[in-house]
Amino acid sequence: MIIRQQLTLSDNGITEQIPYTNRMEYLVDVADSDKYGVLNTQNVGNQKTLPYGVKVDNNAFLPFWNTSGLAVNCEEKLIADLFNAKTDSRPLLVINNVTPTSNLEYLDKLVDDLYRNNVPFAVSATNVEGNTNQFAYKKYMYSLRMIELKNGIVFMRVPYLYSYTGKEINAQNLKATMSERLQLMVRSGVYPTGLSTPNHWNQDVVLGKVGLKSASNVLLLPDPKTYPKVEQTDYSQEFDKAYYVMSLKDLDKAKTTVSLTKANNLNYTLSTALNIKMPRTLSELRKVEKSISNSELNWENPAAEDNSREMNFAKMKLEYHAGTYFVNGNEQNINDTAPVQKKHKHKEYQETGLNLILSYQGKFLTVFILVTLIGFVLLIYKGRKVYWDKFKRK
Repeated sequence: MIIRQQLTLSDNGITEQIPYTNRMEYLVDVADSDKYGVLNTQNVGNQKTLPYGVKVDNNAFLPFWNTSGLAVNCEEKLIADLFNAKTDSRPLLVINNVTPTSNLEYLDKLVDDLYRNNVPFAVSATNVEGNTNQFAYKKYMYSLRMIELKNGIVFMRVPYLYSYTGKEINAQNLKATMSERLQLMVRSGVYPTGLSTPNHWNQDVVLGKVGLKSASNVLLLPDPKTYPKVEQTDYSQEFDKAYYVMSLKDLDKAKTTVSLTKANNLNYTLSTALNIKMPRTLSELRKVEKSISNSELNWENPAAEDNSREMNFAKMKLEYHAGTYFVNGNEQNINDTAPVQKKHKHKEYQETGLNLILSYQGKFLTVFILVTLIGFVLLIYKGRKVYWDKFKRK
C-alpha cells in the first residue's frame, strides 16, 4: 500500500502527473499477467515502479479510476482485452447541453465553423413536448436540421428525471414521453441517430430497457451529482456503440509531457466521445473554436461508416447509413430544408364581453386621473392668487 504519494503514469511514450494520492493499494509480481500503463512514485531514493492496470485471465485490477487524461487509454485497453471488444477507434466530437433555450446564434456559428473546417461532429439535443407551436421551438428545430445538412448527427437526450416531479417514473410514462419527443423531431425534419443519456440509466431496469433499448448507439454522459433510482440492476443493455464521454477541455488541460489532443500515436480502443459544452457567451464560443482548431485529433466521421445507426420506437424505424437518413425504409431528403419564417406580430384579439369592459374601464380611469390632476393644479393656482391678494394695498 502507498500512503500520501505523488505519482506519474506512463504509456505509449507519454507521461502524466497524477493528482496527489492519499492511499492506494497495488499489485506486484503477478505471474502470467497483462499490464496496462506504468505508475512511478516520486520518493527520492525509494522510487517504485508499479503496473497501473493488471489482467489475469478473466480477472482485472485497477488501483483507482480516472475519468480523463492518459489513464482513460489504459483503462479502455484493459476493458477491451477483458471483454474481447478491442477496436481502433477515433474519438467523436460532441456538442453537449443543446436545448431549446440555448443561444442558437452561437450554435449556428459553431456549426458553420466546424463545417468550414471539415470537422465531423454530433450534438446531444434535448427536446420538449410543450410549446411546440412557438416560434422559438421552430427556430430550434431549424438549427438542428442545419446540423444534419452540415455533416453533423443528432443524439436525442433522454428526459431529465426532475421533470417527473409529482409523477411516478414508470415504463408507461417514460415510453410515452420519449415516443412523443421523437415523433415531434421527425415531423420537424430532424432524425436522431441515437440517444444521449447519463450512465446510471444503463444500470436501471426501467430506464435502461424502456428508455434505451430503442437505440443501436448511445452517448454515455457523466452522471449528475444526485438522481432518482428507479429500479437498479447489475445488468446493462448492449449496444452496437456505447460512447464513453469525457471533456475535451479536461483532456487538453491534463499535465502530460505531450498534449493528449496532439498525440498522433494515442488511439482509443473503445468508442469514445470528446465533449464540448454548448457556449453561452461569445467569449466561450471563441475558446471552444480555438480548442478544436488547435487539436490534431483525427475525428470519427459517422457519414463514412459502413454500419448503420438505428432507432426503433413504436412503429417507427429511423436509420442513418453513409450520410443518408431513412424513416421506415424511405429515404429522406434533408436538403429540402425551408428556412424558419420570421416572427409575426401577434394578431389583435377581438374585444368582446369582459375584454371590452376592462378596456373601457381602463380608459375611464385614465381620463378621471388626468381631470383630477388638472383640477388640483387649478385649485393650487387659484389659492396662491387669493393668498397674495391679501398683502396688496387697495
